[in-house]
Amino acid sequence: MSNQLEKPTLIGQFINLRPLTADDAERTLFWRQGTRASLLNRGAQTVEQQRRWIVGRPANEYNFIIETKQHRPIGMLSLSAIDTVNCVACGVWLQARTAA
Repeated sequence: MSNQLEKPTLIGQFINLRPLTADDAERTLFWRQGTRASLLNRGAQTVEQQRRWIVGRPANEYNFIIETKQHRPIGMLSLSAIDTVNCVACGVWLQARTAA
């Protein structure tokens, strides 16, 4: 189990990547239940299951909320299988969906 709070916040010119936390469970579950995410593993079905998934991520996986400079969440980025020798990783990006 990892402590996502120990992960860095990455500051960019147009967006920031801040570590995913258990407080993001409701928002990320909503995104994962959207049509655009239908090819991903459906995973959690409840906010509590999503919260457990978030806090249970391994230490070698980096999960971020993509935010505008105004701190508006617009997506999620997960990096895993990080190879520091060859400078590669496997990444999945999920764009935010809006409420209908």
